[in-house]
Amino acid sequence: LVYSYKNENLFDSFDESTRSDAAINTALGFITQNNNAKKILNLLGVRYIIDRVENGSSEKIFPGNSFNIIYEKHGWKLYENKLAVKRAFLTSDYVLYNSNSEFGKVFFSDSFDPSRTILLNTKLDLQPQKNQKAGDRVAIKNYNESDIKFDVFANTKKLFFLSDVYYPGWKAYVD
Repeated sequence: LVYSYKNENLFDSFDESTRSDAAINTALGFITQNNNAKKILNLLGVRYIIDRVENGSSEKIFPGNSFNIIYEKHGWKLYENKLAVKRAFLTSDYVLYNSNSEFGKVFFSDSFDPSRTILLNTKLDLQPQKNQKAGDRVAIKNYNESDIKFDVFANTKKLFFLSDVYYPGWKAYVD
């Protein structure tokens, strides 16, 4: 279930003043075991999942190659999703798609890694460059509802990925 959220209240509709939250509860096993659903969970950057002991979750629901228990107390377990995609990153890898069905085919393929490659529906005028030098970095300087600032450093031309939902009127500036 996906809800909109504002001032600690849940709503069943969305507008420019709300954000989405997910309640996964009974579908958790399906989400963590289904590769397509898990890919979406990872792309959304869901880093932590809280679970109750009485849910009977096991290594099958939270496999060790994807999740770590980082806290356990009073019947609660906090799992960290090791595959959650970073909120912002730089890349030179992208795939062009021409339709919604092509997007789905590429995104849900076993070879597509959303933590390294982005999907674009428009050909780029400038081509990002692959480089072997370390040092590319993205750091969040400021993050609030109307202003997001990053410190970004790249040795070559790169694409910048931000996992926030697009809102009409957004503007990006480079100084």
